[in-house]
Amino acid sequence: MYFSNYPIQKEKRSLISKRNILMFLCAFIVLILAAAGLAGSYVHAAIYDPASKSGQTVHFTVAQGEGTRQISEKLERQKLIKSSLVFIGYLKFKDKGAKIQVGDYALKKNMTMLQVIDMLTGGDVITTKITIPEGWTDTQIENELIKKGVTTDAGFKNAISQKYNYSFLKENPAGDLQGFLYPDTYLLSSKPTAKEAITKMLDEFKQKADPVIRAKLSSQSLTYYQILTLASIVEREVQSNTDKKIVAGIFLNRLNSDMPLGSDATIQFILGSNKRIFSDQDIAVDSPYNTYINKGLPPGPIANPSLESIEAVLNPTKTDYFYFFTGKDGKTYFSKTQEEHDALKAKYL
Repeated sequence: MYFSNYPIQKEKRSLISKRNILMFLCAFIVLILAAAGLAGSYVHAAIYDPASKSGQTVHFTVAQGEGTRQISEKLERQKLIKSSLVFIGYLKFKDKGAKIQVGDYALKKNMTMLQVIDMLTGGDVITTKITIPEGWTDTQIENELIKKGVTTDAGFKNAISQKYNYSFLKENPAGDLQGFLYPDTYLLSSKPTAKEAITKMLDEFKQKADPVIRAKLSSQSLTYYQILTLASIVEREVQSNTDKKIVAGIFLNRLNSDMPLGSDATIQFILGSNKRIFSDQDIAVDSPYNTYINKGLPPGPIANPSLESIEAVLNPTKTDYFYFFTGKDGKTYFSKTQEEHDALKAKYL
Protein backbone atom coordinates (compact mmCIF):
# COMPACT_ATOMS: atom_id res chain seq x y z
CA MET A 1 0.00 0.00 0.00
CA TYR A 2 1.46 3.36 -0.94
CA PHE A 3 1.62 6.22 1.61
CA SER A 4 2.56 9.73 0.52
CA ASN A 5 5.23 11.63 2.59
CA TYR A 6 3.97 15.00 1.43
CA PRO A 7 2.44 16.03 4.79
CA ILE A 8 5.73 15.18 6.58
CA GLN A 9 7.82 17.21 4.14
CA LYS A 10 5.35 20.05 4.42
CA GLU A 11 5.66 19.94 8.18
CA LYS A 12 9.51 19.97 7.97
CA ARG A 13 9.43 22.93 5.64
CA SER A 14 7.11 24.74 8.06
CA LEU A 15 9.48 24.05 10.96
CA ILE A 16 12.48 25.30 8.93
CA SER A 17 10.55 28.44 7.95
CA LYS A 18 9.63 29.17 11.56
CA ARG A 19 13.23 28.54 12.65
CA ASN A 20 14.48 30.99 10.02
CA ILE A 21 11.98 33.63 11.08
CA LEU A 22 12.97 33.12 14.71
CA MET A 23 16.66 33.40 13.87
CA PHE A 24 15.98 36.55 11.84
CA LEU A 25 14.02 38.08 14.70
CA CYS A 26 16.77 37.21 17.14
CA ALA A 27 19.39 38.72 14.85
CA PHE A 28 17.24 41.84 14.39
CA ILE A 29 16.80 42.24 18.13
CA VAL A 30 20.54 41.81 18.63
CA LEU A 31 21.18 44.48 16.02
CA ILE A 32 18.69 46.83 17.66
CA LEU A 33 20.24 46.25 21.07
CA ALA A 34 23.70 46.76 19.64
CA ALA A 35 22.59 49.94 17.92
CA ALA A 36 20.91 51.10 21.12
CA GLY A 37 24.09 50.36 23.01
CA LEU A 38 26.17 52.27 20.52
CA ALA A 39 23.67 55.12 20.55
CA GLY A 40 23.68 55.14 24.34
CA SER A 41 27.46 55.22 24.38
CA TYR A 42 27.44 58.03 21.82
CA VAL A 43 24.93 60.09 23.82
CA HIS A 44 26.81 59.46 27.06
CA ALA A 45 30.09 60.53 25.48
CA ALA A 46 28.49 63.62 23.94
CA ILE A 47 27.18 64.68 27.34
CA TYR A 48 29.96 63.73 29.73
CA ASP A 49 33.17 63.69 27.71
CA PRO A 50 35.07 66.89 26.79
CA ALA A 51 34.62 67.95 23.19
CA SER A 52 38.39 68.21 22.87
CA LYS A 53 41.58 67.72 24.85
CA SER A 54 42.60 71.26 24.02
CA GLY A 55 42.33 73.83 26.79
CA GLN A 56 41.93 76.65 24.26
CA THR A 57 39.50 79.38 25.30
CA VAL A 58 36.92 80.31 22.69
CA HIS A 59 34.90 83.53 22.73
CA PHE A 60 31.28 82.51 22.24
CA THR A 61 28.32 84.87 21.86
CA VAL A 62 24.65 84.12 22.43
CA ALA A 63 22.88 86.84 20.48
CA GLN A 64 19.47 88.29 21.25
CA GLY A 65 16.74 86.26 19.53
CA GLU A 66 18.84 83.16 18.82
CA GLY A 67 17.12 79.79 19.35
CA THR A 68 18.59 76.58 20.77
CA ARG A 69 19.13 75.12 17.29
CA GLN A 70 21.19 78.11 16.16
CA ILE A 71 23.15 78.10 19.40
CA SER A 72 23.79 74.34 19.26
CA GLU A 73 24.97 74.48 15.66
CA LYS A 74 27.40 77.31 16.49
CA LEU A 75 28.72 75.35 19.45
CA GLU A 76 29.31 72.25 17.33
CA ARG A 77 30.85 74.30 14.52
CA GLN A 78 33.31 75.85 16.98
CA LYS A 79 34.03 72.36 18.41
CA LEU A 80 32.71 73.24 21.85
CA ILE A 81 30.27 70.30 21.92
CA LYS A 82 30.28 66.92 20.16
CA SER A 83 26.68 66.84 18.97
CA SER A 84 24.14 69.60 18.38
CA LEU A 85 21.34 66.97 18.33
CA VAL A 86 22.28 65.63 21.76
CA PHE A 87 22.61 69.23 23.02
CA ILE A 88 19.08 70.10 21.84
CA GLY A 89 17.66 66.81 23.16
CA TYR A 90 19.25 67.30 26.57
CA LEU A 91 17.94 70.87 26.85
CA LYS A 92 14.42 69.68 26.00
CA PHE A 93 14.64 66.74 28.42
CA LYS A 94 15.81 69.00 31.25
CA ASP A 95 13.58 71.91 30.18
CA LYS A 96 16.55 74.30 30.12
CA GLY A 97 16.32 75.74 26.61
CA ALA A 98 14.61 78.94 27.74
CA LYS A 99 17.19 79.47 30.48
CA ILE A 100 20.10 80.19 28.12
CA GLN A 101 21.09 83.83 28.62
CA VAL A 102 22.22 86.37 26.07
CA GLY A 103 25.83 87.51 26.39
CA ASP A 104 29.49 86.84 25.69
CA TYR A 105 31.10 83.75 27.17
CA ALA A 106 34.65 82.42 27.53
CA LEU A 107 34.27 78.67 26.87
CA LYS A 108 37.10 76.13 26.83
CA LYS A 109 37.25 73.33 24.26
CA ASN A 110 37.96 70.74 26.96
CA MET A 111 34.70 71.45 28.77
CA THR A 112 31.93 68.84 28.83
CA MET A 113 28.54 69.60 27.33
CA LEU A 114 27.10 69.81 30.86
CA GLN A 115 29.67 72.44 31.80
CA VAL A 116 28.85 74.43 28.67
CA ILE A 117 25.13 74.26 29.47
CA ASP A 118 25.75 75.33 33.08
CA MET A 119 27.64 78.40 31.90
CA LEU A 120 25.06 79.38 29.28
CA THR A 121 22.06 78.90 31.59
CA GLY A 122 23.83 80.40 34.59
CA GLY A 123 24.61 83.59 32.69
CA ASP A 124 28.32 83.28 33.44
CA VAL A 125 29.11 86.00 30.94
CA ILE A 126 32.33 87.95 30.45
CA THR A 127 32.07 91.16 32.47
CA THR A 128 33.90 94.44 32.92
CA LYS A 129 34.57 95.33 36.56
CA ILE A 130 34.78 98.95 37.66
CA THR A 131 35.19 100.39 41.14
CA ILE A 132 33.99 103.91 41.95
CA PRO A 133 35.52 105.09 45.26
CA GLU A 134 33.56 107.21 47.71
CA GLY A 135 33.88 110.92 47.13
CA TRP A 136 34.79 110.80 43.45
CA THR A 137 33.55 113.56 41.19
CA ASP A 138 31.81 112.93 37.87
CA THR A 139 35.08 113.87 36.15
CA GLN A 140 36.99 111.22 38.09
CA ILE A 141 34.33 108.66 37.19
CA GLU A 142 34.60 109.66 33.55
CA ASN A 143 38.38 109.22 33.61
CA GLU A 144 38.05 105.75 35.13
CA LEU A 145 35.50 104.63 32.53
CA ILE A 146 37.75 105.90 29.75
CA LYS A 147 40.73 104.12 31.32
CA LYS A 148 38.75 100.85 31.44
CA GLY A 149 37.79 101.24 27.78
CA VAL A 150 34.11 101.62 28.60
CA THR A 151 33.65 104.94 26.85
CA THR A 152 35.26 108.02 25.38
CA ASP A 153 35.15 111.60 26.56
CA ALA A 154 32.41 112.40 24.05
CA GLY A 155 30.56 109.19 24.89
CA PHE A 156 30.51 109.97 28.61
CA LYS A 157 29.41 113.55 28.13
CA ASN A 158 26.61 112.38 25.87
CA ALA A 159 25.50 109.70 28.34
CA ILE A 160 25.58 111.93 31.41
CA SER A 161 23.58 114.67 29.66
CA GLN A 162 20.70 112.31 28.83
CA LYS A 163 17.43 112.21 30.76
CA TYR A 164 17.09 109.37 33.28
CA ASN A 165 13.74 108.42 34.76
CA TYR A 166 14.38 108.49 38.51
CA SER A 167 12.13 110.45 40.87
CA PHE A 168 15.04 111.58 43.08
CA LEU A 169 16.67 113.42 40.16
CA LYS A 170 13.79 115.91 40.32
CA GLU A 171 15.30 117.10 43.62
CA ASN A 172 18.17 118.64 41.65
CA PRO A 173 17.17 121.98 40.12
CA ALA A 174 20.31 122.03 37.93
CA GLY A 175 19.60 118.66 36.37
CA ASP A 176 23.13 117.23 36.54
CA LEU A 177 23.97 113.86 38.11
CA GLN A 178 26.82 114.71 40.50
CA GLY A 179 25.90 113.45 43.95
CA PHE A 180 23.65 110.70 42.61
CA LEU A 181 26.28 108.39 41.08
CA TYR A 182 26.55 105.91 43.91
CA PRO A 183 30.12 104.80 44.76
CA ASP A 184 30.51 101.02 44.63
CA THR A 185 32.01 98.16 42.61
CA TYR A 186 30.03 97.28 39.50
CA LEU A 187 30.05 94.42 37.00
CA LEU A 188 29.17 95.64 33.53
CA SER A 189 28.54 93.62 30.38
CA SER A 190 31.39 92.48 28.14
CA LYS A 191 30.71 95.41 25.81
CA PRO A 192 29.65 98.13 28.25
CA THR A 193 28.67 101.72 27.59
CA ALA A 194 28.78 104.85 29.70
CA LYS A 195 24.99 104.83 29.86
CA GLU A 196 25.01 101.29 31.25
CA ALA A 197 27.50 102.31 33.96
CA ILE A 198 25.55 105.46 34.86
CA THR A 199 22.27 103.53 35.00
CA LYS A 200 23.78 100.98 37.39
CA MET A 201 25.04 103.77 39.68
CA LEU A 202 21.63 105.46 39.67
CA ASP A 203 19.92 102.12 40.34
CA GLU A 204 22.21 101.60 43.33
CA PHE A 205 21.48 105.11 44.64
CA LYS A 206 17.77 104.33 44.32
CA GLN A 207 18.14 101.11 46.29
CA LYS A 208 20.51 102.30 49.03
CA ALA A 209 20.60 106.07 49.46
CA ASP A 210 17.18 107.35 48.40
CA PRO A 211 15.15 105.36 50.98
CA VAL A 212 17.48 106.50 53.79
CA ILE A 213 17.10 110.17 52.87
CA ARG A 214 13.32 109.89 52.39
CA ALA A 215 12.89 108.25 55.79
CA LYS A 216 14.57 111.19 57.60
CA LEU A 217 13.68 114.07 55.31
CA SER A 218 10.68 115.38 57.26
CA SER A 219 12.78 115.84 60.42
CA GLN A 220 15.58 117.76 58.66
CA SER A 221 16.15 121.49 58.33
CA LEU A 222 17.73 120.87 54.92
CA THR A 223 16.11 119.90 51.64
CA TYR A 224 16.85 116.60 49.91
CA TYR A 225 19.41 118.17 47.59
CA GLN A 226 21.00 120.18 50.41
CA ILE A 227 21.47 116.97 52.42
CA LEU A 228 23.25 115.43 49.45
CA THR A 229 25.33 118.58 48.97
CA LEU A 230 26.47 118.72 52.60
CA ALA A 231 27.16 114.96 52.56
CA SER A 232 29.49 115.44 49.61
CA ILE A 233 31.46 118.06 51.53
CA VAL A 234 31.66 115.86 54.62
CA GLU A 235 32.85 113.00 52.39
CA ARG A 236 35.77 115.04 51.09
CA GLU A 237 36.73 116.47 54.48
CA VAL A 238 37.17 113.42 56.75
CA GLN A 239 37.27 109.65 56.49
CA SER A 240 36.09 107.90 59.65
CA ASN A 241 32.38 107.57 60.35
CA THR A 242 32.84 109.03 63.84
CA ASP A 243 34.57 112.12 62.45
CA LYS A 244 31.98 112.44 59.69
CA LYS A 245 29.16 112.75 62.23
CA ILE A 246 31.04 115.35 64.28
CA VAL A 247 32.00 117.36 61.17
CA ALA A 248 28.41 117.23 59.88
CA GLY A 249 27.33 118.66 63.24
CA ILE A 250 29.97 121.41 62.99
CA PHE A 251 28.80 122.45 59.53
CA LEU A 252 25.20 122.53 60.74
CA ASN A 253 26.28 124.64 63.73
CA ARG A 254 27.92 127.11 61.34
CA LEU A 255 24.88 127.19 59.05
CA ASN A 256 22.56 127.82 62.00
CA SER A 257 24.86 130.61 63.24
CA ASP A 258 24.94 132.28 59.80
CA MET A 259 28.67 131.57 59.47
CA PRO A 260 30.41 130.54 56.24
CA LEU A 261 31.16 126.81 56.14
CA GLY A 262 34.82 127.50 55.41
CA SER A 263 35.34 124.08 53.83
CA ASP A 264 38.73 123.36 52.29
CA ALA A 265 37.07 120.61 50.25
CA THR A 266 35.09 123.20 48.31
CA ILE A 267 38.30 125.08 47.47
CA GLN A 268 39.89 121.82 46.31
CA PHE A 269 36.85 121.26 44.11
CA ILE A 270 37.10 124.71 42.54
CA LEU A 271 40.84 124.48 41.91
CA GLY A 272 40.79 120.84 40.91
CA SER A 273 43.57 120.28 43.43
CA ASN A 274 44.15 118.02 46.44
CA LYS A 275 46.58 120.32 48.25
CA ARG A 276 45.91 120.83 51.94
CA ILE A 277 47.34 124.30 52.55
CA PHE A 278 45.77 127.19 50.64
CA SER A 279 47.01 130.71 50.00
CA ASP A 280 44.92 133.81 50.59
CA GLN A 281 44.50 134.01 46.83
CA ASP A 282 43.16 130.44 46.73
CA ILE A 283 40.62 131.13 49.45
CA ALA A 284 39.49 134.33 47.70
CA VAL A 285 38.76 132.57 44.38
CA ASP A 286 35.53 133.79 42.84
CA SER A 287 33.09 130.90 42.68
CA PRO A 288 29.62 130.09 44.05
CA TYR A 289 31.25 126.92 45.44
CA ASN A 290 33.68 128.96 47.59
CA THR A 291 32.36 128.42 51.13
CA TYR A 292 34.91 130.82 52.60
CA ILE A 293 33.43 133.89 50.94
CA ASN A 294 29.83 132.67 50.46
CA LYS A 295 27.51 131.80 53.32
CA GLY A 296 25.28 128.78 53.14
CA LEU A 297 25.73 125.67 51.02
CA PRO A 298 27.22 125.65 47.51
CA PRO A 299 24.86 125.20 44.53
CA GLY A 300 25.22 121.41 44.53
CA PRO A 301 27.33 118.40 45.54
CA ILE A 302 31.08 118.63 45.01
CA ALA A 303 31.36 114.83 44.77
CA ASN A 304 29.39 111.61 44.97
CA PRO A 305 29.06 110.79 48.68
CA SER A 306 28.89 107.41 50.38
CA LEU A 307 25.88 106.24 52.36
CA GLU A 308 27.90 106.78 55.57
CA SER A 309 28.37 110.47 54.78
CA ILE A 310 24.68 110.86 53.97
CA GLU A 311 23.77 109.19 57.25
CA ALA A 312 26.23 111.47 59.07
CA VAL A 313 24.31 114.53 57.85
CA LEU A 314 20.99 112.91 58.74
CA ASN A 315 22.24 111.86 62.21
CA PRO A 316 25.00 114.33 63.18
CA THR A 317 26.81 114.35 66.50
CA LYS A 318 25.74 117.43 68.42
CA THR A 319 28.65 119.37 69.93
CA ASP A 320 29.71 122.94 70.73
CA TYR A 321 32.45 122.75 68.08
CA PHE A 322 32.62 125.25 65.24
CA TYR A 323 36.07 124.44 63.84
CA PHE A 324 38.07 121.41 62.78
CA PHE A 325 41.04 120.38 60.66
CA THR A 326 42.99 117.21 59.88
CA GLY A 327 46.57 117.26 61.12
CA LYS A 328 49.69 115.86 59.52
CA ASP A 329 49.21 112.78 61.69
CA GLY A 330 45.82 112.09 60.05
CA LYS A 331 43.93 112.90 63.23
CA THR A 332 41.01 115.35 63.20
CA TYR A 333 41.20 118.19 65.73
CA PHE A 334 38.06 120.02 66.90
CA SER A 335 37.71 123.47 68.47
CA LYS A 336 35.02 125.71 69.89
CA THR A 337 36.71 129.04 69.14
CA GLN A 338 38.87 130.56 66.41
CA GLU A 339 41.71 131.11 68.92
CA GLU A 340 41.73 127.45 69.97
CA HIS A 341 41.52 126.40 66.31
CA ASP A 342 44.51 128.56 65.33
CA ALA A 343 46.57 127.25 68.24
CA LEU A 344 45.93 123.64 67.30
CA LYS A 345 46.74 124.32 63.64
CA ALA A 346 50.06 125.89 64.58
CA LYS A 347 50.90 122.77 66.58
CA TYR A 348 49.64 119.92 64.36
CA LEU A 349 49.37 121.26 60.81
